[in-house]
Amino acid sequence: MELKRFYAGIGSRRTPESVLQIMAEFAVKAANRGFILRSGGANGADKAFENGCDLVNGPKEVYLPWAKFNASESKFFKLSHDALKSVDLYHPSPASLTDGARRLMARNWQQVMGDGIAMVPVVFILCWTQGDINSGVTSQALRIAERYGIPYFNMAKSDPLEVAKSVCVNILGSTWG
Repeated sequence: MELKRFYAGIGSRRTPESVLQIMAEFAVKAANRGFILRSGGANGADKAFENGCDLVNGPKEVYLPWAKFNASESKFFKLSHDALKSVDLYHPSPASLTDGARRLMARNWQQVMGDGIAMVPVVFILCWTQGDINSGVTSQALRIAERYGIPYFNMAKSDPLEVAKSVCVNILGSTWG
């Protein structure tokens, strides 16, 4: 049985267009190397990774906070007990969240750790965050990753193309060109 390798392709809805193009190209390369995308169905970074994955019919798991979120047809919209519990464990201010925000944060657990009895965490996260990594929905996924020692690569912290190329070579075992 082949070991499944997952990665999370996530980030801000306000990711610059030039970075969205790099994300889509990365998703093609990852799918071609047998990696399964996990994302969240939001506009911006999530959709860019999903679109790239779709170009080569790559496997993906799109975790939604509720059915039909952002018009997605993904079947992954049931939040597990662990996902809901993760909000209280990893969010700095869970009591301040609306029900919708809590559900958005909870689906990040499933993007990082998977779902079901045999959860399989992602190998890495590739993302773009706007400003402080401790704000926004993506920050919840990064806090979970830190807790479990999962590396994440934030394309906003350096040249986005160089970050993607480095992950491509060092983790996917592929060349960019």
